[in-house]
Amino acid sequence: MPVALLFFRGFVSPKLPERYAASVFAVLDEKKNVLYVGFSKDVRNTLRRLLARRTDLCFYYKLFNFEAVDPEGLMACRKQWFSELGKLSPGY
Repeated sequence: MPVALLFFRGFVSPKLPERYAASVFAVLDEKKNVLYVGFSKDVRNTLRRLLARRTDLCFYYKLFNFEAVDPEGLMACRKQWFSELGKLSPGY
């Protein structure tokens, strides 16, 4: 899944399906290095909070939505992303 650009001034608008229960997301810097990988039931607000905390570092995000809360699926997705994207960048 490609990464999408975060917009400043608190405008975060990922395309979300009508029904989803949880998301796995990654926040990336301007060089597309991974800063953070997490889970959320309300990914728009979570991304807004992360962007507000470090507007100087957060430029992109990657997102995968689950229709049902599936802890094993969430962890598998997160693990796969670490394999694909590499380890976290220091400083977040």
